[in-house]
Amino acid sequence: MFGSLKFLHTRVALLLHTVLVVLLSSCAHETVTVRQAQSTVSILATAAALEGVPGQPYIYLAFTLNPPSEPHFEWLLDDSVIAPRSPRSQFNITFPADGWYYLRVNLYDAESGRLAATSIIQINIRSAYPLIATAEVPGGKFMLGSDKNFYEQPVHQITISNRLAIGKMEVLQHQWRMLMGYNPSWFKGDSLPVESISWNEAVDFCNRLSVRSGLVPCYSFYDDSVVCDFTASGYRLPTEAEWEYCARGGTTTDCYAGDYLPTNDGCSPPDPALGPIAWYCANAEQITHTAGSKLSNSYGLYDMIGNVSEWCWDYYHDSYYSTSPAIDPRGPNSGAERLLRGGSFINTLFTLRVSNRGIQYPLHPSYTTGFRVVRTLP
Repeated sequence: MFGSLKFLHTRVALLLHTVLVVLLSSCAHETVTVRQAQSTVSILATAAALEGVPGQPYIYLAFTLNPPSEPHFEWLLDDSVIAPRSPRSQFNITFPADGWYYLRVNLYDAESGRLAATSIIQINIRSAYPLIATAEVPGGKFMLGSDKNFYEQPVHQITISNRLAIGKMEVLQHQWRMLMGYNPSWFKGDSLPVESISWNEAVDFCNRLSVRSGLVPCYSFYDDSVVCDFTASGYRLPTEAEWEYCARGGTTTDCYAGDYLPTNDGCSPPDPALGPIAWYCANAEQITHTAGSKLSNSYGLYDMIGNVSEWCWDYYHDSYYSTSPAIDPRGPNSGAERLLRGGSFINTLFTLRVSNRGIQYPLHPSYTTGFRVVRTLP
């Protein structure tokens, strides 16, 4: 009997030992498993090195995370190797002429020869930049909206708290081309407003113009989102409240020249209030016209109505006016469409009221859409 118990005790002990070995082996296996973090590389440069001038040397630095034990860097400009693989992580470049350049750095593991990571940036080199004529508009209060359209209601008082410097005209084609190096417009002419640009392209122009002008850019980009610092000194798009405040010029009528005839809701006959201040369906002949060739409003702003519609900062929501703040409203935090204001050369009277709210997807350019810039003044 005692022999059987001893035998059973021995078997139990062996079984427990086997289970313990298996558990320890499993734990040890989990402990020693280490995944190699993926290497990344980014090109660091100052704003001036991204918006540079010909003949000026600029410094670019390759910044790595989790690099190989022996990192080597290869620098390429427009796909041509300008520095072969070496430990050199910093590179100086002087660009010979105006143009868009693409700078790329490849991170290699020198031991294995494996490409570990790559990064590319776009550099804009221009010998000159456009000067935008602006008008100073004081801050103040006004009634935003209209009772003529559900999407413009309720009419409510808004305060614009800062002085603004707003473009006297829409951005012109020669100004766009001077900074961006190309002209996307359907209708060509240096003195015509630039059009056929997306909202994203307009905010990109604003940031680049700010850097060239020695101002602090307003926009920051995070993945697919854009954030605006309204306290920055640089150029930006107006909010729709700022746009309407500037467009009204202290008036409360359909446009800054008065109310439209109640019997005239289309293109013919030309409206006596609108004709002197705007290019629209009654007089534009389906094309854009020289900016500033019609009468301005009291702030000295031209083409706030007609010629091309103008991008604003805000996302669109049909009920936003019911919940918007009374001081410096900046639109909903998210949305699918951005706001357009002012109407264009193809529009009829109802769309050409200063209170009218148009919409467009931000990635969709149109030959009827342009923009003007604004700055917040201290």
